[in-house]
Amino acid sequence: CGEYGTIMQTKDTGQTWEIRHFVEEMPYSLNKMFFISPDTGTVVGELGRILHTIDGGKNWSQTRTGTAFELYSVHFLDSMLGLAVGATGTIFKTVDGGETWIDITPDDDLIQGDDLLSVYLLNRENWFIGGSYSALHHSGSLYHSTDMGVTWSKTPIELSDLHDIKFIDQEHGLIVGGSSSSSGVFQTVDGGNSWQKIDQSAIEKVIGSVFYMNIDTFFVTSRDGIFKTTRIQVLSATDSFFKKHSSGVLNPKVFLGL
Repeated sequence: CGEYGTIMQTKDTGQTWEIRHFVEEMPYSLNKMFFISPDTGTVVGELGRILHTIDGGKNWSQTRTGTAFELYSVHFLDSMLGLAVGATGTIFKTVDGGETWIDITPDDDLIQGDDLLSVYLLNRENWFIGGSYSALHHSGSLYHSTDMGVTWSKTPIELSDLHDIKFIDQEHGLIVGGSSSSSGVFQTVDGGNSWQKIDQSAIEKVIGSVFYMNIDTFFVTSRDGIFKTTRIQVLSATDSFFKKHSSGVLNPKVFLGL
């Protein structure tokens, strides 16, 4: 998804892409989408807008959150429980499949003021949120809650912005991100308790999103194109993990919302 309500779709595991739907009368950007099933999906974007579809994207309904802050990411654990995160530490939760959204932004200073760029619900208790660059830590921050968002801990990650978080199972996950001049990929094999950087030297520019095919194979998107690796189990190597899967410069809004 991207500027002016643009939504793109692939039907051949990423080989080709086409514009699936152009949401009319939306002169603002959409940042990230998540589908819990082939028919049911949610998109978030500027001015706190949340869109929802139950027919595979043919039609979209719009939900008002009551905030003007931009929302950058959304994730659902199941058909009912989901989180949407955005600018200045904004966090919204839904427990009814996106019909209504509750503002659960913490009152303390741990998260407030930080732009939240990515979110992943590993299970009902363990939630992860990726933040933007912090001048205090000279890096991005990973926020982790083990009590359904009541409290949060903060871990600096050596990336300027944490654009995407994905898990393939309860133990194995990835964080990707970076800035206009750098990129990075971090892996966990213990459910997010620790993270290790892996080699991505083939990718010079910021990585915006990651998609797992299986525990060993995944795609990442960057301004250089779409890259694929089949060697995630190896934490270090002399050659690069990644091989280019497609060429061309991607629209920043599109690659961030893949």
